[in-house]
Amino acid sequence: MKRCKRNPNQRMFSRGYQAGFDGRTRSNCPYDPSSETGQHWLSGWRQGREDRTAGYSLQTFQVKMVSMSNQFDTA
Repeated sequence: MKRCKRNPNQRMFSRGYQAGFDGRTRSNCPYDPSSETGQHWLSGWRQGREDRTAGYSLQTFQVKMVSMSNQFDTA
């Protein structure tokens, strides 16, 4: 059975979100910030920073990532 790959934009957003949630700086972005992948990573990073500042827990983070995954699937 062929495996269905996730949307690359979703992967970049998720990786950026994790980096922001973990408290890493935006200079850790492994992509060119002017590229589409870089923009998705930075968007995720900003959202992760906001959630960390708001006091979300790791469990809330995981639930949020699942719901975001569903959002990308329907797009």
